[in-house]
Amino acid sequence: MNLLRNRKALGLDLGQAAVKAVLLGGNGQSATLEGARVLDCRSEGIIDEEELSRELRPWLERNGWQSQEITVGIPQYLATTQISDFSTASQRSLEDLVAFETQQLAGLSEENFIYDYHAMPAAFGRELPMLIGICRESVVNDRAAPLLANGLRLADLSIAGTALAAAYLDLRPESNRGQAAHLLLDIGVENSTVAIVGGGNLLYSSSLNCGTDRFVQILARELGISAEEAEKEKSRLTINPAAPASPGMRAAAIFESELRSVVSQWQSEEQPDTVQLGLEKICLCGGGALIKGLAPLLAQKFECSSEILSIPNREGQPDPTLVIAYGLALQGVGLSAFNISLAPPQIRSRAHRRRRFPLLAAAVLLLAAITTVAGIRDYRRLENRQANLNRNLQLVEQSEQMIPELETMVAENQLLERLLLPYVEKGNRLRTLTEIIATLGVSRAEIIGDGSNGEFNDVWIVYLADEKSFHAGKEGIGNERDRREREPRRRPPLTPFSADRREDSARTDAGDSETELMTATEIQPWQSFVAAVYTASPEEDRFAQVRRLIEALNQTELLKDVDLLPGPDTVGREDVFRPWLELSSLQNMVYRRFTLRLPIKRIQ
Repeated sequence: MNLLRNRKALGLDLGQAAVKAVLLGGNGQSATLEGARVLDCRSEGIIDEEELSRELRPWLERNGWQSQEITVGIPQYLATTQISDFSTASQRSLEDLVAFETQQLAGLSEENFIYDYHAMPAAFGRELPMLIGICRESVVNDRAAPLLANGLRLADLSIAGTALAAAYLDLRPESNRGQAAHLLLDIGVENSTVAIVGGGNLLYSSSLNCGTDRFVQILARELGISAEEAEKEKSRLTINPAAPASPGMRAAAIFESELRSVVSQWQSEEQPDTVQLGLEKICLCGGGALIKGLAPLLAQKFECSSEILSIPNREGQPDPTLVIAYGLALQGVGLSAFNISLAPPQIRSRAHRRRRFPLLAAAVLLLAAITTVAGIRDYRRLENRQANLNRNLQLVEQSEQMIPELETMVAENQLLERLLLPYVEKGNRLRTLTEIIATLGVSRAEIIGDGSNGEFNDVWIVYLADEKSFHAGKEGIGNERDRREREPRRRPPLTPFSADRREDSARTDAGDSETELMTATEIQPWQSFVAAVYTASPEEDRFAQVRRLIEALNQTELLKDVDLLPGPDTVGREDVFRPWLELSSLQNMVYRRFTLRLPIKRIQ
């Protein structure tokens, strides 16, 4: 994420005579120099670390850097680095191997140690070269405590040697591609830091127990002057190989001897193939790199080229004292080639929280924005919903006012429907009666044919009425009062042929006691009919004709479930067949009578 990659870091190199600070900005891929400052402790009258810790924050505040994340360097002589070659292994076994190697480096010491490791690319015959850095926990705490006590934002601690190597690989990226060894030398006041790099790897790092103070001491002794005068004389000193007895050459010879010891130590630990490559270049930085003639002298002695490595200072002039501070700042922005962190866990976690704070702040702002937008959206939605509810409430109130009118209209409509019932039912009954007669005629014709063969009179339908009228015409069943209770306010039985006549009679003789009025709602549609049938059938199968008639009627679209009316239901209606008895006795064949119930399939 760009929010995490884009960050700034301040590299702080706390030297014996000066404090060097470099501010870098990183975007996750490259670093940009944003400022560099040097605090000269001697000119400011700072004589010990306690005074330095008190003056450090005000100095950073004057430069506007007091709120920057700080990465502090640990002098090389206070820490140990080692390059170990491990075979390809899993991450878990690799951590175990590093822990074991760290224990070997710590030896039998009872102190606690802080260590870290960094995997480097395979080179110089090493399959998995691992750079291990280790330092006593007490040293780290002593380095961090004054800074934390003064409220500085300490984010990390690293070793001066790895910072020097990282700065060189960033400033000279072409050195990553070569296989030759380059010796880096940062010359301080009392001590110097040595790092040997090659092929993008840190091959060796150590310290020299000599620095520019060695030159000052020899100058003061040889010239018989004070240390302050010798310090001024050092700035004017030029080392001349043609004058081997000069104080500068004697001091340089001592320095060369110390450096050769370090190189010999590296060669004794390095693989033979790498040692045969020799040194291709010596790069000088630190305050000692300003001594004129020192870099060419070392190049001559070690038979290689030389270079002075520097960083632009506040005035834009190259300053070799800022190189280690630059490497520390690279680790602060996450771009160091050798990321060795010796910060205690509490400092790491605190720095991690500070780096993630912008994400937290952004998340809070985003949540607040989303909540605000959601609140506004919900408020508008509720407003619209309230407006809709108000409109619906008005419609409901208007509807409530219309309910009495609608109820009156419904009552009037129901009254009109009841008034229309007699007329509608009269029309329906006439149509239904006509259809029943036609259906009976068609079904009879299907059974006996057209009558040309003399069988026309084998089936006679002598009576047809709706079932209600049929039962209403029964005689001798109960008294009149019971019949009236079963059928309240019943009019005389109505047949299709007498309906009009009885209606006329009701109109002309309204006072007739036999005429009973029926309300419109009591009029019910016809649901079934009763037909009286004579059939001429042989004795052995007297139900043959009526069975065929029933089957034919059940197959029509008008009737369903046609069947014989049970005997008990015909009791009291012997009058239906009485007029036809004499006519049947005149025939040669014996006629049998049946009463059929004809239910209507679709009731109108």
